[in-house]
Amino acid sequence: MPRRSRMYLPGFTYHVVQRGNNREACFFEEENYLTKIAHIESQLKERLLCVEAPKIRSTRVLGATGVIEFKAPYDLEGYQAYALEKGVWSRCFGPYLYTMPPYIISDKALHQILDVMLDWAQ
Repeated sequence: MPRRSRMYLPGFTYHVVQRGNNREACFFEEENYLTKIAHIESQLKERLLCVEAPKIRSTRVLGATGVIEFKAPYDLEGYQAYALEKGVWSRCFGPYLYTMPPYIISDKALHQILDVMLDWAQ
């Protein structure tokens, strides 16, 4: 069964899962991706771990994954449309609002994603 076509909207940031054939390595460059992951992780920790709001249960960061856990899933109703309006393709999973940015993301794009997440959380 063929994969469904992906929606593409110019000017929006996307979350894409990258895999090679048979789950082989996709990155063949000599760059140090562990350094890039550490940089993303530091940015996520700086922006997410200090956030407190009545509707937030907790925030956490592990590697290049940042999560805001809300107390109730209904606190995220309308988030996806809000994020699209702000130029970010993002979605939530139950009470979890998360980001898993690509390792090649620019600081500007990462901060755009985090700004949208944090604006919604407040």
